[in-house]
Amino acid sequence: MSPDPMSQDGASPESASPRRPAWPVGAVLFALALALAMAGYAADVASKSRGIADTILIVPAAAIGIVALLAAIAEDVAAARRTTLDDAKVREEARQTRASLAFMALLVAYVAAIPHAGFDAATFVFLAASLALQGERRPLVLIGFAALVTAPVVWIFVALLSVRLPTLLF
Repeated sequence: MSPDPMSQDGASPESASPRRPAWPVGAVLFALALALAMAGYAADVASKSRGIADTILIVPAAAIGIVALLAAIAEDVAAARRTTLDDAKVREEARQTRASLAFMALLVAYVAAIPHAGFDAATFVFLAASLALQGERRPLVLIGFAALVTAPVVWIFVALLSVRLPTLLF
């Protein structure tokens, strides 16, 4: 007997899982951004060069890099279309994407907090929050790790390297 395409609640399996694009959006956008940066750099070098000697290595290297990135994009898209994912894999990818975005937001908040809360306090909170974001739930581990990493890092920067950092405690 063939499996019923409808789930118990009457929804099709496709509607139960998160939507997944047909091609790897992040990888493609990143590769396109790199190719655009290479093209811009090569164009800038070519426009400011005094002769062929200035561009003999830069422009061909940029062209090779752009072609390689475009080939990688084509391969990524082709591989994504060949791959079929089950619902568990799609949910796991969605969870990892959310975790990555949350970590990026946490990093932005950390950098923004350093001038106001101090390098030491911001680093302590950032490390504890990063561990929590990765799944650690034991308070002793969260606080202990953050303290054991923050204290020596702050001491090295402030006492040994004489870097002037805004600090709250040290």
